[in-house]
Order: sequence, then structure tokens, then C-alpha cells
Amino acid sequence: MSRRATGRTRLAPNSYQRDFVSGLRESAITHPETITRVASGRSSDQYVSVRLTLSTAAIRRESKGLQLEPEETVLVAVPRHPLLPPTVVVGHRRFAGFPHVLTGDELCIYLDPSREWDPAAGVEAFLDRLFRWFEDAAAGRFSGRTALFHPIGGRPVAARDATVVVCRQVLPIDRELSFAFLVERDSHRFDLVASDAPAGAEQVLVARAPTQFPYGPGKTVAELLTGLGEAGGRAWLALQGRLTRRMNTAGVDATVRVHVVVAVPHVDPEAFYLLVGRVSVPSGRSQAPETLDVEWLSVSDDRPDSATRRDQRRPASAFYDRDVLLLGCGGLGSWISEFVARAGARSVALADPARVSGGLLVRQNYADADIGQNKAEALARRLHAVAPECDVRVLADSVFSPRTAEIFAQTGAVLIDATVNRAVAQILDAGLTNSKRRAAVAQVATDVATGSLGMLVYAAPELLCAAHTLDVMAWDAVSTDSRLEPYYTFWNPAEQDELVPAPGCSIPTFHGSAADMAAVAAEMVNLIAAHLNTPVSATHLFALPHSGVQPAHHIVTHPTHASPVAAGDPDAAGDPGQ
Repeated sequence: MSRRATGRTRLAPNSYQRDFVSGLRESAITHPETITRVASGRSSDQYVSVRLTLSTAAIRRESKGLQLEPEETVLVAVPRHPLLPPTVVVGHRRFAGFPHVLTGDELCIYLDPSREWDPAAGVEAFLDRLFRWFEDAAAGRFSGRTALFHPIGGRPVAARDATVVVCRQVLPIDRELSFAFLVERDSHRFDLVASDAPAGAEQVLVARAPTQFPYGPGKTVAELLTGLGEAGGRAWLALQGRLTRRMNTAGVDATVRVHVVVAVPHVDPEAFYLLVGRVSVPSGRSQAPETLDVEWLSVSDDRPDSATRRDQRRPASAFYDRDVLLLGCGGLGSWISEFVARAGARSVALADPARVSGGLLVRQNYADADIGQNKAEALARRLHAVAPECDVRVLADSVFSPRTAEIFAQTGAVLIDATVNRAVAQILDAGLTNSKRRAAVAQVATDVATGSLGMLVYAAPELLCAAHTLDVMAWDAVSTDSRLEPYYTFWNPAEQDELVPAPGCSIPTFHGSAADMAAVAAEMVNLIAAHLNTPVSATHLFALPHSGVQPAHHIVTHPTHASPVAAGDPDAAGDPGQ
């Protein structure tokens, strides 16, 4: 049925589109040496298109760069709303496969439009960006490493609501065709694993593409098989066999589905971009590849051989692959444990005999469903949900546990005492002075009045000194400096600062919110991490910015450990060793 027959008329350009197109024509008049021709293009309800011919003869070329003609013609499509930048496409395939060229013909003018596109900057800024794209492309300044979807045409192929496939294992991509397993976690997630799959997991084909897909992987099985080249025929036989076997066991009206993993070569040698496609076939339907569609799933690629952790080069990354023992799972410990687990600790052992009560939810890292449960056990469940690859253990007997002795003697391990318990501290002191100790030990506390101050005592493995000694040393340095008076509370807290949370026999405790505790705990994790790579033992005193306490950070360094940070310097701040 024709457009005229439906009675529907095309939307007219709005004022923004008209002004932008007028600006392009005015720029052509102002800069005839760079914009040699302007013509109307094919428009739609959503876009108004203008065809620009640009003179690129003066642009410097490099052998590794994009080879340009003396003139290049582009189609600029202006959207109806300035929230989106104009799109720029070319009418040929000479640029296909070049970095920052999408699906063969669209120029990636804005790598991150949310940060780079400024509607208020106008047409001149857009044209400047367009010409700089050509200059950078001709000079070879673009790299596929900076374009996430570059191997598959520069665009995501999955729908926004597509099922997610999480891959955290190295896959067998050394052959054209191999196999892995797809484990269904729930209705919206699969895990892709190379081995150790549970019973019932789907065995999936892993097909290695010979080249990148400059136009994308395709929407049909036939298009995908074409992209796989010589391996496409063998891949189809494997897929067809799986479809047939599933059809033989499926009901008459059932829809059979199989998955396929495609490894597309990236810019880096031996690196591959992962695609996971789903092929669905109603039972009894013919299986010609040209008749079958591929539904592309969303892939969360966290393979250790290809993914870069987002916390790389941040202090907390020092906890990666370390064993940690945490004593005390309260206001500080409950948050510290999660930050350490998220940082990639190999194992976290938890010890706390107390149970979760309703009032603790105001500031501790627990949920309402945890009330009545042992703190360490409830926290272990949370850590397992956050970081399932971390070995989380619950210790029945904290300081006397065999695991405590193991941690003390283990090089690279970290013991964090968040109990603020004098008896525990005294027992730990015996381990601190043991010549067999190889672990780092940290004791943490917050102030009673606000929960916005932090105190961290760090004993490096090389220092055979009791934490009590470090504590006394810190007090001797702090008590003689009036500027540090806000921190006196760690040694002499005022009774009126304590909080009685409920009438009756409630134990007095400290004031503090979840925001305070999480912030103080986070800073403690960063400070401990900064110490892990330096042989410096010290006591840190610090205040959150909203507390208004100055100095906001003070360090007392043990005198036997060389450090540029002078012991007792009231203005000392920053990372240890700086």
C-alpha cells in the first residue's frame, strides 16, 4: 500500500533540523575551500539528510592511515532532537574494516556522544569534529583497541533486553571449531564455561572466524556461515546435527533452540571478541540456513586473558589474589569484607560470634532477611553472591582457629582486626611478635561520637612489634600536638558521646550511619592496600570531609622503618611512602 493511499504524510523538519541544515549551507559559503558542494539527501520522519562534498586534498596522508580521495562525499543525517548527534555515512565500502568505521559505511565521529557531543556548540563544532576525523584517519591515529565493538562492525549486535552470557573462563579458541558449555543460571543469564559444567548444561559449538566482521555478523545463519569462510560448512553440519537431535526429543508443537559461540579476531594478536547467537526452530520446520534467523545475546566478557579489571592501578587492586582473614563483621568489618572481595581477593575468612539485629541495619552491610542469623554466615552469603569466585569461609573460633595460624604464617596474606576488642588485640599481639609471622596485620576503629573518623594501625610483616606498642607510640606523638585534639577520642572517648540504642540492658555503642561506615571502611581498605607493597608500619588517623576535622589525615610511622613520611609530622598526608 502506498504512502498516499494510507493518508499518512511525512513529518516536516522541525526548527532544530532546519537551523542545523541552514548552518551547514552557510558554512559551505563561508568555507568553499573545504566544503565544495551541498545537496539535499533522502530524508525520513526522524532524520533530515544533507549530502556534503569535502575537499580532503590538503589532509596529510600516512601509509598506515585511511587512503582518501581528493574529495570525499558524506551524508549527514540530522535527528529531530539535539540530544543525539548527527550521523555521518559514506556511499561506498572503501572504508569498511577501518577503525572507527561502523558497519562498513558510518563514520564514528563521536566515540562517546554522552561526553563529546555538545548541541550548544553548533554546526561549526560538528564540522570541525568531522574534519578532524578525516585528519586522524588519514594519519593512522585510530586504533581498534579504543573501539569496543570494532571486530563486529563497530556496533553492538544484541538487543537492550537480550539475555546476558557471562564468560569468566579461558575458552578453547585454538582450533576453527571446538566446544564449550552454556549453563542456564536464570531466565536472563547464562554462564559460558570451558569445563566443569553441571549436568544438563548445553554443549555449544565455538567457531573461530578467520577475519573480522566489518559489516557485522549478520542476522541469519546463512550470513554467519559466509563470514566463517571455509569453516562455515563444518559449523553448519555441527549446528544441524544439534537441531536434529533436539527435534527428535521435542514435542510436536515445541520450539527447538541451540546456541553457537563465535570468536572474532581482535586487533591484538591472539585476542578474540566473543559473540553468542541463538537459533530457534519450530519442530518440524526445514533447516535450510538461509531460512533461519540468529538472535544475538549480550555477552559480559570477563575472561582473564582478555579483560582488564576496572580497578586496575587503583590502591584496592593490591588485594587481588590475596588471602584475607577478617575478625569482626560489624560496622567496619562488614563493609571492608565486601570491598576486599570485590577487589579480587582469592579468599576471605570471616569470624564474628554475634547475630544480626534489626537496629544494625542502619549502618552495617546486612539485609532485613539476615536478622537473627550469625553475622559471619550472613556476610559469607552476601560475599558469595557478590564475588562467587572468591573462597569465603566462616571461622567458628576466631583468634584460636587453625586458619588464623595459617594466615599469620602465609606470605602475602592480610589479617584485619575490626573487633575493637582488647582481649582479641592482646591475643593477636602474641602472633605479631612471632618470628614466623609472614602476614600483614591491620587493626581498625572509628570514633564513638560521629563514626566519621578512622584509625588504622598497620604492622608490616617485617616488623615484629605488638600493635599495643604502635598504639602507644601513636598516642605519644598525637597527645603533644593540640592540632590533633579531635583524634584524642581514640584514646580517651567521652562517655556522653556513647549511644544507648534501646532502653534497658542495651550495650552502649557509637553513633554512625551506613554512609559514614562505608566511607571510613573504604578509606581503610585503600590505606591498607597502599601499605601492602611497602615495608612501612604506621598508624593512620583520618577524617571524612563532611566532619570538618583538620588535619584530615595524619600518619605516625614506626621509626625503624624508613619512610619519606616523617613520624609525628602533623601535616603529613597521602599514601605511605610518598
